[in-house]
Amino acid sequence: MAIDRFALCPGGTGKKIKFCHSECVGFLEKVQKLMDGEQFRAALQLVDQTLARDSSRSCAWSYKCLLERATGNVEQFKKAAEEFSQNFPESPVALAEQSLSYIFQGRVLDALDFLSRSLEASDKQKIAYTRQSSAALTLGEALVKFNHIPPAVEILAIFLRRERDPQSPVSEMLNQIESATHIPLEMRELQWDGLFASDRYQSLIEVTDRLAVHFKWRELENHLREYLNREPEDARVWHYLGVVLMWLMNYQEASEAFARAGQLEKNDRLAVFSLCHSLVLSVDPFGDQENLYTVEVVVDEPDRVKELLLSDRQVVSQRPQSRESLGWFFPYDRNEEVLPELVFAVLRRPIANGQNEGGRLFAEASDPPVVSFASYYGRQTDRPARLLFGTVFESDLERLKNMVKGWLGQENIEWSTKTVPADRPRVMRLFTDSAILGDLDPSLDIDEEWKTLVFKWLPQMTFKGLEGSSLAEACKDSQKRHWVMAILTFLKTQLSHRLIGEYIEELSKQLGLDYQDDLDVDINRFRRIPLSLVRVLDLTRLNIESVARFYTLALGYQESGLVNQLAREIIRRKDEDGVPPMLVQSAYLQLFEDLADLEETELAERSALFEEGMAYFEKHHLPHDEMHIAELQLALVKEGGRGIRPIIEHMVAEHGNNERVMEFVQRIMSFLRYVAQSQEQQGDRSSPESQPGGGIWTPDSETGGAGSQKKLWVPGVD
Repeated sequence: MAIDRFALCPGGTGKKIKFCHSECVGFLEKVQKLMDGEQFRAALQLVDQTLARDSSRSCAWSYKCLLERATGNVEQFKKAAEEFSQNFPESPVALAEQSLSYIFQGRVLDALDFLSRSLEASDKQKIAYTRQSSAALTLGEALVKFNHIPPAVEILAIFLRRERDPQSPVSEMLNQIESATHIPLEMRELQWDGLFASDRYQSLIEVTDRLAVHFKWRELENHLREYLNREPEDARVWHYLGVVLMWLMNYQEASEAFARAGQLEKNDRLAVFSLCHSLVLSVDPFGDQENLYTVEVVVDEPDRVKELLLSDRQVVSQRPQSRESLGWFFPYDRNEEVLPELVFAVLRRPIANGQNEGGRLFAEASDPPVVSFASYYGRQTDRPARLLFGTVFESDLERLKNMVKGWLGQENIEWSTKTVPADRPRVMRLFTDSAILGDLDPSLDIDEEWKTLVFKWLPQMTFKGLEGSSLAEACKDSQKRHWVMAILTFLKTQLSHRLIGEYIEELSKQLGLDYQDDLDVDINRFRRIPLSLVRVLDLTRLNIESVARFYTLALGYQESGLVNQLAREIIRRKDEDGVPPMLVQSAYLQLFEDLADLEETELAERSALFEEGMAYFEKHHLPHDEMHIAELQLALVKEGGRGIRPIIEHMVAEHGNNERVMEFVQRIMSFLRYVAQSQEQQGDRSSPESQPGGGIWTPDSETGGAGSQKKLWVPGVD
């Protein structure tokens, strides 16, 4: 392949090949030809020979680094990158290669420093290089691998702005992080720097922005600390310091900076916002952390132990029918070769027929009732029979050991423990424990258990930050009130269940925790708008532009709870001037994205929303194809498949050109056919009126004889 003499030098000199290495054109063409043929070792040999004759050619060093990486010679690559950057300290490509070298060595901060120097060098040349994006992408991947999400997001976002290519690998990776809902939103969103676009912060912004975009985060930290030495009461700058410390992976000090910001902030919404960040970053947000263990006990008499477990009133058990029935709450034995004979919970006191009201778990405020969740394995493999307990708190180990001794009937037992990471604060485990018990014992009323936890237990609990006061007592203290609001907001966010959220909202009202002031969230005031800010805002006070911006962010971050909250606000304003009909259309459709777990009252509300939405679409002449997907989903959930035939017939006849609509119809019909076939094989035929649409047919299938039920052809279903 011919080399373009007017192309930029691949060594990062900033010059065109004609004016930089015109004598190297033949060499570059040979190397490129070998690389195009995937003859990387031959290309590397040619590069080495060239450098042996003349080591001053930056283009040869550039290919040397690239080819050492391509052939997997990491040690040789590290040496080449170091020599390249030493010989050409002003080359953005050389500095980017040294950054990559430090990433491979696990020296993240050094990698960041050289990437910073590479950006500064390219800014001087006014040229951006692909190697810089490669280094940024690799650095981002390394940071994500070690769970350093905030700096990865910031690095990728800065490079995305430089590239301005929404289809680039950098953009793709950033989108993957943003939509990773298992990571707290506060960690994966672009951080608000705390500063408003105002005259007060103008001189500070001029310095901090330059340092931030060039990854000079150590200098930025020092600059902010110097500012705070002069202005120690500036809450917004304390918040910004917390953000920078997140980028520097110093999460403990970041948590302390956010806590300081929350304590100094005069606006109670921003105060709670900063304090929530402090809780998210804290290793022990509520001061209730304990060491956790998995425990394994060998059983000599499995049948006897099994009978004792089944008869013990402090054990709630279930015989699993499949691995799926184990649920998410037994992750510690998910890799076992066989199913356990029993899964069970060990309790401090009996639930059913005990002294608690109506078999209630949390009827009386006392120690958490669950000691451990466990699995029982008999002699099913060549391994001995055993009991496997998961995530046992250290304070419960002795109690559990005594209970196991009683089941085994012996004092000396073979007992092995293994430390496991703490997965969540203990107060949050109370809610998840009750949900697990609800799966093990369906007679347990989980709604009532959660109600008792929120309204009876929670107000009496003490938390770190409340200085020994209970939640209810701290509400009356103006200095601690923001902490209480942040704790409840954090709990609601982390537990993310509609019913728990409603109970916590009601508790907040009972404790008089309404926000006492508002926050002007004009888009133009915020240099960056974090989605997590929605959790402390009064959406009814925002202008529609702000609501729309938050809604778009929520869709990108796949935060379904916030999407629904914002969608409802958009729909509430649908008839106001200035509200785009397409925005309202999107809001309606989002509320019908997931209908599987809705309760009966919610289904009735969604049915009314559907009728309202269809009327709005018709009024504004909006496409309503996908609303029929919602209609079909509602019919399936409400009627179990009966009455869907007219809907499907309309969708096929009127909306057959909509790919998404037809794909959904095909899935539904395939599923219904599978169910019908299963029933037929089991001899459990449904009545004709319960079979939707009489089934399906394709051009190659029989349509049924005279008097048979009418069948429906759905294109693509065979």
